[in-house]
Amino acid sequence: MVGLAANASARGKQELRCALGVLSRSLAGLTVYHYGVMSALALFGVGLGMFIAPNNSATIAAAPGTRTGEAGGMLNLMRALGCAIGIATASVTFSWRRTCLPETGIRP
Repeated sequence: MVGLAANASARGKQELRCALGVLSRSLAGLTVYHYGVMSALALFGVGLGMFIAPNNSATIAAAPGTRTGEAGGMLNLMRALGCAIGIATASVTFSWRRTCLPETGIRP
């Protein structure tokens, strides 16, 4: 998916692809049941694949030519920081939900 998005971003219209990727990621949280969750995660993956390549390309292109190395490093740093904060937040939320909301059906 990422390769397909990278080839498409080379032809232009990166803003449209970024918007479609963000939209498909936002629609992924609307379901409750197992098959719905599986299809939402698939939609999330497609949206993520459509968003990352054009977003990275647009970010690096916005930097001056002499600073593309620093822009790439900052992009990777922010991605790693976002992943770390996201995983920590999800872990704390899941732990809190297990202890404070036992009626949700999640058993420790």
